[in-house]
Amino acid sequence: MVDPPIETLSLFVGASSADGRLIAFYGNDDTDPSRSGLYVAQPDLSDLKLVTPLAEGWLEVDPDGVTPDGSKIVFFVDTGPEGDISHVGDLYVINADGSGLRQLNPQGKKAGYLDVPVISLSPDGRQAAFAVLGDAVFVVDLDGGEARPITPRGASAWAVSWSPTSEWIVYTRQYGTASVTSLVRPDGTDQHEISANDESDDQKAPVWSPNGDYLLVWRGKADQRDLWIMDLEGRYLDQVTHEPSTYGTYSWAPASGS
Repeated sequence: MVDPPIETLSLFVGASSADGRLIAFYGNDDTDPSRSGLYVAQPDLSDLKLVTPLAEGWLEVDPDGVTPDGSKIVFFVDTGPEGDISHVGDLYVINADGSGLRQLNPQGKKAGYLDVPVISLSPDGRQAAFAVLGDAVFVVDLDGGEARPITPRGASAWAVSWSPTSEWIVYTRQYGTASVTSLVRPDGTDQHEISANDESDDQKAPVWSPNGDYLLVWRGKADQRDLWIMDLEGRYLDQVTHEPSTYGTYSWAPASGS
């Protein structure tokens, strides 16, 4: 256990650089709100630094990615509920030294937090992919420029994740009451569903294996689902869990590839 250097500061782990040397946190201090915001530090919490405090209208931040060189952080800002979604907000990139804060989602378009990371970095850390509510999957260059849609507009998409090989972006699309896993190239080509787009099957929130050959998906009905391994053709290869539950967070071990 490592205690924060500020006794009243609570730190919530977000994302880390690929080498694990830099971790981004959401820090909250009820005794001094000026200390609440986005933090970075080494795993032993040495050099803990407030990158940016909570701005007006920001309820909290959720760090979702740190570039491989540790120079930039992408994060979600919760601005409150909207409709039936409890956590809605904006996406930002900022330099680790606190400079260059920039909003990534288009003006007037909000992202929603649905128990999975809201934004995903490309393996080289130069781009990010994300979805906004009721619109499309977008890709944006972190160094500048507007986000561009790579899937059809007006569709409900979420759980966006860039493959470790850089070849694909996977996301969950909603068809009525059914959740469907879809793939698209980063340039917007070859968009297609790899699971049934009707109520015969329902699965969502896929997580890439380290080699990019497989996906770990949450499959079942309502909130009682199990985890399954699926290939990129949509074939189920193995059932991982046998206790239906609300698996909110899951991942592959770093050395695991199949």
